[in-house]
Amino acid sequence: MPFFEDLGNAISDVAKTVSNKTNEVVEVTKLNNKVSDKTNEMNRCYHDLGKMIYNKYKSGTLFDGDYVSLCEKITECEKNINELKSQINEAKGCKVCPACGFSCDASAKFCTKCGASL
Repeated sequence: MPFFEDLGNAISDVAKTVSNKTNEVVEVTKLNNKVSDKTNEMNRCYHDLGKMIYNKYKSGTLFDGDYVSLCEKITECEKNINELKSQINEAKGCKVCPACGFSCDASAKFCTKCGASL
């Protein structure tokens, strides 16, 4: 019965190869997940760093030219976004609450979210 022994050995070898490849894929996936986690952590640090620099700019304590120009761009973007939101609310027939920024019906006297006077 050498045929069955050879077949058994071949199946065993294939099973070992598949098992090794599966373990390799699992390990690579774990490592890729760790890389992704660290990349996300690094991006959060970039975000926090950017917020700190921008807050220094807004408070008037940041004077470096490169940072100031980026902060000015952010301020301009914020202004444009607020103008566009106002246009959107006008098109919808809404008012924006000055206290919380919630969109309310144009006929409302008070904000339906926070109760502030409109």
